[in-house]
Amino acid sequence: MVHQIITKIGAKIPKCECMLNYSFSNKLLCLEALNSNTYPIHFLGATHKIRKNDALAVLGDARMAASLCKEWWNSSTPRLTPVNWDTLRKDALNNVPLAILGRQTGLADCVVLNPGQTRDVNGYMASDRTVATAVEALFGAVYLDGGEEAMEAVLRGLGLFEHKLL
Repeated sequence: MVHQIITKIGAKIPKCECMLNYSFSNKLLCLEALNSNTYPIHFLGATHKIRKNDALAVLGDARMAASLCKEWWNSSTPRLTPVNWDTLRKDALNNVPLAILGRQTGLADCVVLNPGQTRDVNGYMASDRTVATAVEALFGAVYLDGGEEAMEAVLRGLGLFEHKLL
């Protein structure tokens, strides 16, 4: 049985790093964050079995929420209520705003898709959910690669700390 191997992804990592304004020490960690499939990937002269990004997205989601909550807590606004926290979290961290962020920044173009995947009804290669998962996974990867401060710098740089409740 012949297995398909994904190739020509080398340019995705530097493009992603440029959009995040963050350079990964572990490029394979970035590649895992971008990987939305289970096929082996040929990168830097070797074939790698890289995990799909969904587990890394769980970490990214949790770390993003913790950082956003810390920013909310430290804000000078007097609106520290659980309802306002829920609003802030939904506005910033749900799939829709994360997919919009991924498309606006061009991160959506960096997602490693299944070979032969076709465009959806809106003309996108990656669905909103796939893009949002990759964005969450990228924040998880930045957290693992550079720590909380690095991740918060990327969050800030992409405007995720700009909200009326902060």
